[in-house]
Amino acid sequence: MPYVTLNLSDKIEMNGFQTEDEARAYCRKGSYPIFVLFEGTIEDAFEDKLTTPIAVYVRGKGYNAVPVEKDVPYTTYQVIMEKLPTAPDFQAIVIKREDTHEDLHQWLDEAFASGKRLVWVIYARSRLIDVYIARDKGMVLRESDMIDGGDVLPDYCMPVEDLFEEIVVE
Repeated sequence: MPYVTLNLSDKIEMNGFQTEDEARAYCRKGSYPIFVLFEGTIEDAFEDKLTTPIAVYVRGKGYNAVPVEKDVPYTTYQVIMEKLPTAPDFQAIVIKREDTHEDLHQWLDEAFASGKRLVWVIYARSRLIDVYIARDKGMVLRESDMIDGGDVLPDYCMPVEDLFEEIVVE
């Protein structure tokens, strides 16, 4: 399967690769501030046929993309992700129907083991967010609550309901 990267700075550049390993090695070089890695070809990119990104690299450090959820329509997922802040110490997880408690526990373990200091677990269907500042220290926020980024995202604060205001989960 071929792979393509979109390299973002003051300009956008695309590069094609034969293997995922080649593409990831290129992204880790960090010559651009941001790389987005997709399965597909440059032609796919021009024809708007690329799927969800496999990973995003910020200054050479890779972050696996959150998969698009089957029961959360892509437009819903996209609306949520566009409203979220980004930071190396932050991770957001959008929960889908078939995810198990074991999946969630594994993702939380991985997030905190990789150095994340803030993890938001987002339940689009029930419009709740679990906020974790440590693996065993979290709280539940409802639509009527305010969410902030604490010391990880010091300038971020918004009503939880604003995150979900434009979405419809079928």
